[in-house]
Amino acid sequence: MMMVVLSVLMSCMVTDTKFRVDRTPTSPPTSTPTSTNNRNQLTRTNSTTRISNVSVVRPVKEEGLDWKMKLFIDTKPLDYINYIDFVTTGFFILELFLHFLVCPQKKRFLNDNNNKMDVLLFFVTLLYWCVTSQAVDFMRNNSYRNLFVFANVIMMLKILRMFRLTKLYTELRILLITLQKSIKELILLFVTFAIFAVLFGNLIYYSEMSESETFPDSFIGIWWSIITMTTVGYGDYVPKSSIGYFAGVITATTGVLIITMPIAIIAGKFDGYYTAYNTNKTKTKMRELQKQEHHNSVAPLYNTAIMNKLNTD
Repeated sequence: MMMVVLSVLMSCMVTDTKFRVDRTPTSPPTSTPTSTNNRNQLTRTNSTTRISNVSVVRPVKEEGLDWKMKLFIDTKPLDYINYIDFVTTGFFILELFLHFLVCPQKKRFLNDNNNKMDVLLFFVTLLYWCVTSQAVDFMRNNSYRNLFVFANVIMMLKILRMFRLTKLYTELRILLITLQKSIKELILLFVTFAIFAVLFGNLIYYSEMSESETFPDSFIGIWWSIITMTTVGYGDYVPKSSIGYFAGVITATTGVLIITMPIAIIAGKFDGYYTAYNTNKTKTKMRELQKQEHHNSVAPLYNTAIMNKLNTD
């Protein structure tokens, strides 16, 4: 599991400017002057991230690139991050092939969900390596930019390898079984939630008709209703009229009720499965203790009888 944690950590570190350095220029520099290196020109504030040097802001806007895209074009991860990423990825690929070679039942091996995930991640890794090796070209090209983003996002699926812990922790396996057996309740939750999200999204839109600065359309209203019903409350859009306040109260209250009821059912199933597991575990221990006590009570008598007979002879 240490390899999984290390691999995910490297994927997160490459997005931080402290772990990136300028790329070696492969073509003559552009006419735009830069006084300091681009990595140091990316500074952070509490609410936004900005580029401190005006000479860098201008080409970013001209090329239609924001600072994040410019970061991947002008900089690259530190060398040791790439080395660790290659080592961890190679470890998982080698582990997959060795497990497949030594497994006596190939069909059963391929039907295992963990192994299916490893095979999927193998092809995802090939795509990721092909795309990231051409990061500069992909980020400059509007047609391939989404492919670059997709490859990096889907590469984070490697954290799903943590589900291998189900073989070590029975409680985690029980949780997954509970979710599997609660598909109907989860579907009911999502469908009901979606219906009320659309309902309250339109409600808040028409409630704020007199306010031109908030809720420009129903889609923003649906976004607000989802955030309000889940009690997150980002605060990016807020009602300003009395009717809007009333709609907000109804939305928040309804969201709590909708989420609570199916979750209670799922929690009850988990408690039932976990109780049954503990009961079976206790019965197994009791049977083992009874066998051990029976063995300890019979064996000395048997040995003593044999010794007495030998002594008599």
